[in-house]
Amino acid sequence: MSGFSLLVEQNDIAPPKYDLAIKVLARATTCQSIRESVYELLNKTLTEGFAAKLISYSLTVKRLYPEKGNVFFADLHTVMETFCNGMMSIAINRLINLVDTCHSAVTTLEAEGQVEDCMVKKYKILLDRLTEAAKKWEPEKKIDEQDSRKRRVAEMDNMEPPDDFRELSVLPTPMDIVDTKRPFLRRNVVKGRYTDGQHYLDVQFRLLREDFVRPLREGICKFRSNTKSRITDVRIYRNVTYIGSQLQHHRIFHGVKLGSMKLENSKRLMYGNLVCFSKDNFATMILGSVADKSPEALKEGIIGIEFESDISEFDMSGNFTMVESRAYFMAYKHVLQALKDMPNNIPMEMYVVHVEGLVNPPQYLGVEHFYDLRVIRNETMMKKSEAFNRFFREELPEAQEEVAQNVRHLENVQIARALTEWPSADDLGLDSSQHRALHSALTRELAIIQGPPGTGKTYLGLKIVQTLLHNSQVWKTKENPILVVCFTNHALDQFLEGMTAFTNSIVRVGSRTKSETIEKYQINRLVQGVVSTRSMPRCIHSQKANIISELRHLENGFGMCRQVDIECDAARGIFSLNVFASSNIIPNHILQQLEQAPSAEKLMYWLVLSCQSQNASRLSHQVDDSTAKKQKASQQQTDAKLGYEIDEDEFRDAVEFLEIEERDRMIEDDFEEPNWKTDLTKINQVTFEKKTKALEGIKNAEYLLAMRRAAVVGMTTTGAAQYTRILQDLAPAIVVIEEAAEILESHVITSLTAGCQHLIMIGDHQQLQPSATVYELAKKYGLETSLFERLIRNGLAYETLEYQHRMRPSISSLLVPSIYPTLKNHPSVHEYPPVLGIVTNIFFIAHQELERKESDDNNSHENQHEAEFMMGLCRHLVLQGYSSDDITILTAYSGQLFLLKKLQRQEHICTGVKICVVDNYQGEENKIILLSLVRSNPEGSVGFLRTENRVCVALSRAKHGLYITGNMELLSQSSDLWKNINADLHKSGSVGKALPLRCKNHVHIVSMVSTGQDFLAKSPEGGCVQVCAKPLPQCRHCCPKVCHMNDLEHVKYKCQVQCPKSLCSLDHKCPKLCWEDCGPCMVILAKELPCSHVHSIACHVDPSSYKCPTKVVKVIPACQHEVTMPCCQDPSLFLCPEDCDTRLDCGHKCKKKCHRTRDPDHQKYSCMEQCTRINVGCSQNHPCLKRCYQECGSCVVLVNKELPCGHGAKDVECAGPVEEIKCQKKCKKTLPCGHACKKLCYKECGNCMVPTKKAVPTCNHTVTVGCSQPATTDRCEGLCPKTLSCGHPCKAKCKEKCTTECLEIVATTNKCPKGHAIKLPCHLRTKVQGEAAWDYCSERCDKTLDCEHRCAGTCGRCLHGRLHQACSNPCSRSLVCGHIMQPADHGLTPSFEELCTDITNTSCLSTLQLCYSLSDFVKRGCGFVNGRIGIHCL
Repeated sequence: MSGFSLLVEQNDIAPPKYDLAIKVLARATTCQSIRESVYELLNKTLTEGFAAKLISYSLTVKRLYPEKGNVFFADLHTVMETFCNGMMSIAINRLINLVDTCHSAVTTLEAEGQVEDCMVKKYKILLDRLTEAAKKWEPEKKIDEQDSRKRRVAEMDNMEPPDDFRELSVLPTPMDIVDTKRPFLRRNVVKGRYTDGQHYLDVQFRLLREDFVRPLREGICKFRSNTKSRITDVRIYRNVTYIGSQLQHHRIFHGVKLGSMKLENSKRLMYGNLVCFSKDNFATMILGSVADKSPEALKEGIIGIEFESDISEFDMSGNFTMVESRAYFMAYKHVLQALKDMPNNIPMEMYVVHVEGLVNPPQYLGVEHFYDLRVIRNETMMKKSEAFNRFFREELPEAQEEVAQNVRHLENVQIARALTEWPSADDLGLDSSQHRALHSALTRELAIIQGPPGTGKTYLGLKIVQTLLHNSQVWKTKENPILVVCFTNHALDQFLEGMTAFTNSIVRVGSRTKSETIEKYQINRLVQGVVSTRSMPRCIHSQKANIISELRHLENGFGMCRQVDIECDAARGIFSLNVFASSNIIPNHILQQLEQAPSAEKLMYWLVLSCQSQNASRLSHQVDDSTAKKQKASQQQTDAKLGYEIDEDEFRDAVEFLEIEERDRMIEDDFEEPNWKTDLTKINQVTFEKKTKALEGIKNAEYLLAMRRAAVVGMTTTGAAQYTRILQDLAPAIVVIEEAAEILESHVITSLTAGCQHLIMIGDHQQLQPSATVYELAKKYGLETSLFERLIRNGLAYETLEYQHRMRPSISSLLVPSIYPTLKNHPSVHEYPPVLGIVTNIFFIAHQELERKESDDNNSHENQHEAEFMMGLCRHLVLQGYSSDDITILTAYSGQLFLLKKLQRQEHICTGVKICVVDNYQGEENKIILLSLVRSNPEGSVGFLRTENRVCVALSRAKHGLYITGNMELLSQSSDLWKNINADLHKSGSVGKALPLRCKNHVHIVSMVSTGQDFLAKSPEGGCVQVCAKPLPQCRHCCPKVCHMNDLEHVKYKCQVQCPKSLCSLDHKCPKLCWEDCGPCMVILAKELPCSHVHSIACHVDPSSYKCPTKVVKVIPACQHEVTMPCCQDPSLFLCPEDCDTRLDCGHKCKKKCHRTRDPDHQKYSCMEQCTRINVGCSQNHPCLKRCYQECGSCVVLVNKELPCGHGAKDVECAGPVEEIKCQKKCKKTLPCGHACKKLCYKECGNCMVPTKKAVPTCNHTVTVGCSQPATTDRCEGLCPKTLSCGHPCKAKCKEKCTTECLEIVATTNKCPKGHAIKLPCHLRTKVQGEAAWDYCSERCDKTLDCEHRCAGTCGRCLHGRLHQACSNPCSRSLVCGHIMQPADHGLTPSFEELCTDITNTSCLSTLQLCYSLSDFVKRGCGFVNGRIGIHCL
């Protein structure tokens, strides 16, 4: 690579180098002869990266170096002009931003006089060229790309797939991300039939998988290319760290820390969503899914991940970049896996794959079957077997079966008959379209019912389920319930809530219910109830308990592995004792001995693993002899103190062996880290995952048991795919899918099983379609076309409900005939009251205020003007008296949703009003709908507002009033639908730039509002700006408020006018406000009291009732003391403040105040003075230490006393009698036997234990026993005097049992091979004969050995000369070094220094060291034993 190429690729280029590089390129452009080389040079140099650097430097020249501008920009123009002349198609992508920046810069410099005017013109011409070329090229490029893409797509439709879709991974692979080539995709066959089931499943699988993978691929590719454009397909998290794994709920979670991010209330990182980790710019990836978001961990930025990849193959240290897919992975994962698992012969294949137009009756239905249709007229009627389930032990009311007599003819209806032979619509209480739809649902195995807004789809669906359940004897051959499937949890809860009116035998699969009514039917709760009542089959319960026990054991194993891992990562050394103890490696009795070791030093020295011993052994060869001897002596002293001895040679062997082992281990560690920990963890993890899957299988068995016991099972499409194996076993015969037109076809088909005989789909394909993540797949590949819509397009029979019961006619007219040509209004909708406070019931407030783009994390839009207007209108409606439950604010974008909720928090009046996006409000309704359309921009883009399905939902939610705000001019230009809506609104005068408000109090006043502030200015209290001025009912003052709608009768209003009333005869005016209670007159006046004193008191107070506070002197009658008290005070009730002068019986004075009326005789008084009496029983006049009123008690002062035995007792209580004191000194008495008593003084003498010699009567032996103890045989240590039966004396002791086997050596007739006479123990004399007696020969061997010493063994032990025992005599043979071994003491092992006295001979010393270091077991003559030189012969 040239130096010039390296220069332009640098990140930090110095300014002079920029100037030089551009000058060189400008000079190169002048070469005409090698034009191709010039273009090649420019193409390699002016890359997008270098162009970005030039943009930055151009701005720097303008700001810091304007004097260089003329030359620099002239050269740069030459270079770019040459590039454009030769490669315009590339230049429009690379240079247009650079040219635009330079044009702006030279314009500024020209104004400052730094460049000439012609330079500005040159750049303007070049910029215009690029702009014009870009406009011309883009349409051609798009047309070419579109044509070629259409051709490729059409060609793929007829191609065979390159591989079997069942072999593709559900999870994205690195190749899926890196390979930017379009994958093999075929379009959904919206019109026509599929070839077969394999073709159908292949198309659905590949489209659904690409819908998830493509945003991930494109987002990561943009990230890898370092583009400056905003990445909208994925969320990027940088500096993510792995912090370890943990076990929770029998699953392995891995914690990752995201840094300083607030995730507590964020919708990011939803449970189950896919995340990708990488440290190398996604050349390699680790896949995982979000598994745990506990609130405590989220505060620290930590989430739990369940890795899909094997992380043992990756380095988990350092920082990662994490990418989260915006497409929710859980919605794809289970459906994709279910598609892979489905057989080619899919359920309802005749209609789903081959789109046969003729629909047959259900297989279970025959012409002979009769249905009881009375349930259609009774919302709660249900037969008992389907109304409740005893298995779940629900306390339920009795099912109602009593019906009116006029519907008895509905009890037995031949259901398979034609519609004309059915009961009429009036008989069933239905309109004509509902009548047709019900007949279709009950008599066709694939029933499709379209229900436009407000036509009662849910009502009819509930009637269908109620009818089928009540007549379950026709189709129910075993325990298989009706399966109800919905796309969202909210829709599922609503549908199941309606069923609770006629059955409580419901199981709701999935835990994300927000309905309190349905929560008790949640499957986990039902299973828990069954387990708690011990109704679960024993086989399931026992297996689950066993697996949970094994999982807990494995969890403990993981804990042990983690502890060992910590020990291994610590400093090298030995494991802590706890590791071996917790793992049961060390037996308990050994563990107890180790724990009782006297000191850690002793144990460590015994193991020869202490750091001091290792360091000393490593330095042993580096110190002189004296130091070594000092260390040896010091160590021996330490050993002596510790109380044990260690053989020095053994210690040296152990040290050397451990040094060699440690050195080898460290060498191995340098090459490769031991992987036993990883292997152990892998084994545990694999076993753990197997057990987890087994536990999941047991839970599935519990779920299946619960589902089979129910009449209805409800789940979402994702849940149906997740539990597809359970559904295969459940095999529901009837499947009802609510809002089927909103569900992706793959989601519907995975909800069906081979046992499905009857499929009922209810929905409306003209409302919301299925939502796909990738726009191209939705529009061009037909992914957004539901099975519901596809079958209708292909001519399958379906029924449409025609009467809407929701919208007032002025609202429904927006949909008819534009969307629903045949939709009719039910009479009930004509009776709705008008909306209060507004002139019209429907109005479109048109504006041209621009939106704000990409306002939130989902790249959505918001419009501040519309948000403020809608919040003002909502406030206005609440002030009219509407409840917050009567109003819903809808918007088309999530960005606007968040903005509206932000404004709602600031407007307390609007608290409780529901704010929702349109897509989440299908199937809902409310009295008043406020709709914000958001889109208003110069580009004329309206997004999905041009989609009729979404517009249909948005316009059909209101019952009484609909108010829309948006840019009508822009919308009318976007689609014919909005153009028609605009025309209809203009005809009725329901569109304008301002909304007309009508004041209810002043009906002639109409206020026009067009902004949120207008509501506050023109209708601040919900009326108008005129003063209310109505007379108040209590005081007849006029209401001063601005015209208001609340409290029109002013019942709650508090008049703020000054009260005009007089309060007394003196005409004092009331000082309070009108609404307040006047109360008595509180004006202060001077009045003379009956006692002649004058005081200032309130006007209303009577002087005779006023208590005079003047201080006067009065005499208290009880004690005759004169005291000062208030004039109004009664002296007899006044507490005397004088001191009591009474003297008590104890002689002390009373300390209280005068109390002649309370305890005058001091019967209850307790004297608190110090007691002056002597303690009871005191012999030394100790004074009592208690209070005077307390009883003295015994004297407890400690004194010394003389005891009756003559001894003295110290520190005993003074009052204690000496007879009760136990003397603790030794007794001085002499016993009758003449010995002194050895007991304590207070104990009784006797039982002398002085050792005394006594004769045993039976054997006359003398024994030593206690003086008071008898001499018995069991204490005798002498030889037994008895004679055995063989005639030999007994060899046992007197206290032992006599010998049974006599050991006396006697002569026998046996002889050994050498002719020696053999002597045997007496008891073997007759038992051992012949060769068996040879081993007992005790004659000396005395044979000369090879070492020239005599054998010291016996004839029997040496096997009569065939094998001799080792010689133990000292050896003086020559060593390998040539020296003579010096004799040593018999039986001692010499030290290393004693092996050869000629230490000065280095060759000898090295030979000895070599010999000493051998580790193999060798024997080389007399001089080698166990690899060391020894002194014993073999």
